Amino acid sequence: QLYKETGRISKLKATRSVSRSGFVTITLRDSFRNRYRNSNKEAWGRFESWLMAKNVDVEVIQECEQAPLDLEYRMSLYCAADMNFGVANGPMSLCIFSEAPYMTWNWFDAGGEKVQYDQRTLMAKQGFPEGSQFAFRNERQLLVYEKDDFENLVRGYEQMMLKAAA
Repeated sequence: QLYKETGRISKLKATRSVSRSGFVTITLRDSFRNRYRNSNKEAWGRFESWLMAKNVDVEVIQECEQAPLDLEYRMSLYCAADMNFGVANGPMSLCIFSEAPYMTWNWFDAGGEKVQYDQRTLMAKQGFPEGSQFAFRNERQLLVYEKDDFENLVRGYEQMMLKAAA
């Protein structure tokens, strides 16, 4: 809404740099709260193996509840990465509100679980219906409204890489 009203938004920036390049990150969510939003570990493990078989350097980052990671270091990794993959969660917001590339899955899917509120309805009421993208995003940033299963992860990656090559 702020971006729509002002035409701009201040983006987060890394305060450190890492001496690394040519890698992607996978941020895994494994929270005891809202378990339906957790990463599909089996699918992400397969996706990591698939990427590594393509000689992609992969950095797996655990959810901050289980394995806290210095915020500045996390942000520097996200900003240096060729792509950042994950599900909708707090750490991935660092990418969303920066220029760091990202693809995030599981935006509205409760996986059949009974949840406290209907995320689709809430977001639609706020002017952000399913399928929306942030107006301030760049061409290497994408919200994916699909489950994080292996096939969707691979398809999303391939589509993004084709787009980047064009």
